[in-house]
Amino acid sequence: MIQPISATILFMGMVPILHGGASDIGLIRGQGSIPMVWLGYSSRDVYIGVDLGLATLFRLVPEPRIHARVSALVESIVDRLIEDSWIIVDNDGHKSRWLVTPSMQAAWLRTAPSANPIKYEKL
Repeated sequence: MIQPISATILFMGMVPILHGGASDIGLIRGQGSIPMVWLGYSSRDVYIGVDLGLATLFRLVPEPRIHARVSALVESIVDRLIEDSWIIVDNDGHKSRWLVTPSMQAAWLRTAPSANPIKYEKL
């Protein structure tokens, strides 16, 4: 399940709330053959949790392959958040009910330069 989710993040730049299995809530196909169901709006809590997980993984796992993958995921998410003026928007234009808090924005703005110091040195 991790591969389709990370592929979705890389492709769309958003953190989806997905569930494996059939449903009539808008079945989408992830990368590969695993059917994924879009469950609705992603919340800022989902984004904060993903930031914490990626930042922790980047810091505690010293493998270059893992760092490259985490960096790509962080860049995709942060670039999308910046592009959407820090509003969580899915690819259909639906905006999350939750506004991004200053602490969430600060967390991502701290993680981004760790993941790619050259690209985000001015953040």
